Parts: sequence; structure tokens; C-alpha cells
Amino acid sequence: MRSCPLALSPRLRLAVGLGLLLVSRPLAAALPNADEKDFDFLAEHLLESLMDDRFAALPLAAAPGEGRWQPVVTLGYASTRADYQELSGPLFGVGAGYRLSPNRSLAAFGFFDQLDIGGKAAVDDLIPLFANDIPLDLPENAAFGPPRGEARHLGLGAAFTWRRGASTWSVGAIWSQLEARDFTASYRLLGGADAGVSGVLDHSASYSFLSPFARWRTSVPLGSRFALAPQVVVVVPLPRRGFAGRISGPGFAVAGDTSGAGHGVHVGDSYVGFGCEVEHLASHLSLELGAGLYQPLYERLVHAGLERAWVLHLVWRGGS
Repeated sequence: MRSCPLALSPRLRLAVGLGLLLVSRPLAAALPNADEKDFDFLAEHLLESLMDDRFAALPLAAAPGEGRWQPVVTLGYASTRADYQELSGPLFGVGAGYRLSPNRSLAAFGFFDQLDIGGKAAVDDLIPLFANDIPLDLPENAAFGPPRGEARHLGLGAAFTWRRGASTWSVGAIWSQLEARDFTASYRLLGGADAGVSGVLDHSASYSFLSPFARWRTSVPLGSRFALAPQVVVVVPLPRRGFAGRISGPGFAVAGDTSGAGHGVHVGDSYVGFGCEVEHLASHLSLELGAGLYQPLYERLVHAGLERAWVLHLVWRGGS
């Protein structure tokens, strides 16, 4: 049988096949094995830790007291770090309880927590899940400038409290707003088809919640001058929200949130907290040591990526 003049030798067929394979693939592709703890992942958990730091010490009246009114003031400080991102600043709350009967009372309270967002420059993955139409070859490694901004958490709450034996129980609801203001960082892509492209990643957003909560608390004398007051609190922020963001670069700006992009709702985790105040009976001043020990362990467990979660609260309840 005569051979066809266009037939290729095995070696030539191999060379042609390799050439076609190279032509069919881009010279640079998006990062195949991106780390889930990317910039957005850390930023979201950093903001959620602020909500938990407040829930750990609500400015809630302790129990029906001898007087009709019981004022409450809380002062605190929180410092949280998620790798190269940081959040730190003061926490402030006020409240009052009104005794309805020897074993029942109503309470109202408010809080305003304002913390600074900071950190340092770092190399991390850029995986913005808040939008699907970003005209970049992503996910990819990027060089981020230091994050900057401000986080605010403010709210109003009300509760009904009753006493049974040595324990008091409270149920109520909190309206709150978590706000990230000017939460930005510059980026420059280090690989992929768009290597060298630079722009700004912005997570400025506002999230509102209506959160039912319950608290159990008791008081144990510690000599004649002090008392220990352990407590357990459960808070369920509703509804959970998509994590919002905006990314800009040469000739484009895209914004959205993870819910709208089909990547789920992530902001507003339920909180289960433990605290234990050490109260000086004469002055009605308490130091919330239990939450200070509990929060670092809890936050690292429920919010992956957090390396530090310190919080300290000083509480004054008058007339209890």
C-alpha cells in the first residue's frame, strides 16, 4: 500500500501536538490552589469579632434591686489581629433597669463602639467573591498595601429580666448596625494574565441586624467585699448578610456582595459567650475577667485566621 504524501512521522506528530497544546492554553493562568484565608476572608472575620466583643458584655442591668432604677455604664477596649490586618479601639455602653416587682424588671440599653482598622503591607490571595464580573484573571497572588479604615458598631436593646433563687434570666432583642468606613487597601497582581495590574479593594459597607438574645447570670459572694458573677449569653443576629465589597482598577470598578453573587451570606454569626465579673460590692464596679479569658479562645475557634482577640470591660451598676 502506497503511503500518503501528507502523512506525518511519529516524531513530527508529537511536535505538532505539543505545539497545539501550548497554543490552546494561556501563557499565564489564574492561581489554581488559592488559600481560603485570603484578604476578604480575614477582613470579614475581623469585623465580626467586633460584634462578639460587644455581645460579651452588654450594658444590661444585673437583677431587680432595692431601688426602682439601676443605671449601668460599661467601658471597654478591644484589640484583634487577623494576620496582617488589625482592629483596635474603645467600647462604650449605657443602660438602665426599672424594677417592676421584687423579682421582675425591664431594661433598656445602648452602645457605641468605634475602632480603627490598620495593619501592614502583605502578599496574599485576591479572591473577591462579592462579584462575578470582575475583568481580571483571578484568583491570584497580590501585593496589598496596609489596610486602613474605621469600624463602628452601635445599637439599642431592651430586655425583660426575672429572678429565680440566686439566678436571673433575661430575654430581649437588640437592633444594631455594623459599619466599615473607608476600609480600603491597594493591590497589585503578582501573577496570572493580568500581572502588574493595580487598583483598590474597598470593603466599606453597613450591615443592620435585629438580634434576639438570652442571658443567664448569678452572683456568688467572695468574702464580704467582693462577689463573682458568672454569666452565659446567646445572641442570634438576623438576618445574616452577604459580605460586601468594591474593587477598582484600570478602566473598571465593580461592586456587590457575596449573597448577590451566589456565594452565600456570611456576616452576622450567632454568638454563645461566657463571662465572669469580679464585683467590688461597695463601689458597684466590676471587671469582666471571664470574657477577657474566653474571647481569645472562642474567636480563634469560630473565626479562622484570627491570631489575637483581646477584650477587657469595666462595668458599673448603681443601686443594685
